Amino acid sequence: MTENDDKACRYHPEELERIDDPDVWVDMDDWPEDAVDWESFKEDVPEGFRYECCDGDANAPPCEIRRHFNWELDPDPAQEV
Repeated sequence: MTENDDKACRYHPEELERIDDPDVWVDMDDWPEDAVDWESFKEDVPEGFRYECCDGDANAPPCEIRRHFNWELDPDPAQEV
């Protein structure tokens, strides 16, 4: 990294969660809930997942853009001092 400007870091601050929409998963066979590796479906079924922060699916562009920061040194960089 050569510059740390206000647009250097792009990310989602909340986790990507699987949604329980039967229309999205209608083509899937029945399986035990804990036997599925959901990571493998993010690329094939992006609409089956939502970021809590922006309600975007697995293909959504990052909704937070800011300078890079160190979570250990500054755990809440948005908080004004």
